Amino acid sequence: MVQRKKENRRGPLIKASEDPALPVRARGVRGKGVPKGRVVPPVIIGWKEYVDLPSWNIRHLKAKIDTGARTSAIHASKIIRKKNRLLLVLHPHRKKSEKVHHITTVSTGDKWVTDSGGHRSRRPVVKTWIVIGKKRKKIEFTVTRRDNMLFRLILGRKALEGNFIVDPSQKYMTSKKRGL
Repeated sequence: MVQRKKENRRGPLIKASEDPALPVRARGVRGKGVPKGRVVPPVIIGWKEYVDLPSWNIRHLKAKIDTGARTSAIHASKIIRKKNRLLLVLHPHRKKSEKVHHITTVSTGDKWVTDSGGHRSRRPVVKTWIVIGKKRKKIEFTVTRRDNMLFRLILGRKALEGNFIVDPSQKYMTSKKRGL
């Protein structure tokens, strides 16, 4: 008697370890609500995307996907420390400076970061949820002033690993450009 693999309406359930067509790092991640043995494939994203930070009530924030950066960074015009808590004043949209978000969050520590100009600085680190397309993930950001930069948010390799594949020839692949 030949044993067949169980199937559902999406096709056969294949364990990632059984699919030789997928390289180990591109096999995706089993997420919440996904049956055991079912693997969620990584999402293909462009070099810039719109993201949401639902914990901070920030929607449609333009982010640069920077595979050259190890850590992620978010802009805050004002950073006030009180023990392990941070008060952040965020202007998420560069052209709409009247939109301001006051965020109180817990700092998970500090990190020494070297910027693209070779300057080292110590930055506070925070964790929050981010939504890119239909993927939701908790990631770590360093907080800094990015006044003169085009993007208020940089997503580095650590935030992308395991869930995303970057296509540098594309942009805004996970969302349509919406009015703010």
